[in-house]
Amino acid sequence: FVTLGIFFVEMLGTITSYRPDFKYYHVSLVALGIILVFEALMLVTKETPRWLMSHNKPDKAKEVLRFLRGPACNIDKELNGMAEALKKQPHLTFRQTVQEFKHRAVYFPVLLALGLAFFQQFSGINAAIFYAATIFTEAQVSNPTLVSSFAVGAVHVFFTLASVLLVDLAGRKVLLVIGS
Repeated sequence: FVTLGIFFVEMLGTITSYRPDFKYYHVSLVALGIILVFEALMLVTKETPRWLMSHNKPDKAKEVLRFLRGPACNIDKELNGMAEALKKQPHLTFRQTVQEFKHRAVYFPVLLALGLAFFQQFSGINAAIFYAATIFTEAQVSNPTLVSSFAVGAVHVFFTLASVLLVDLAGRKVLLVIGS
């Protein structure tokens, strides 16, 4: 959805090049409208069954799980599994939770996740997208603004969807090992 959002706003921004009455603040207003719709939908979003169980609301958890799984599904086994897992989970204070980071089994996966996020952001794709119009201008493409916005955005969306499917099929660990 991030990729789709970027593509959508890029296309709106491209419209400003061709329609003098469509200004950049119109793009901002459209984006604000999307955010407001998202916020309104968040107000009616249900809490997860696990969160409800952890806050002593088993009836509400059952109701939400029934909604998620459908009326024909037997959810009792799943609810009992959640309750058992929550009983085994230690109730730590904030200080105890922070102290858990002394253990390699806790801090190492966190560092790996942060490293992956860091290198994903600083891999250069943002610079390529930012300078796409300049790159296409230097390549002497006719109408570089439109081509850069549409072509780069569409390819980005397509391959993001393809990568999501590939990750589900092949698995994250295999792809991380191959990618590194």
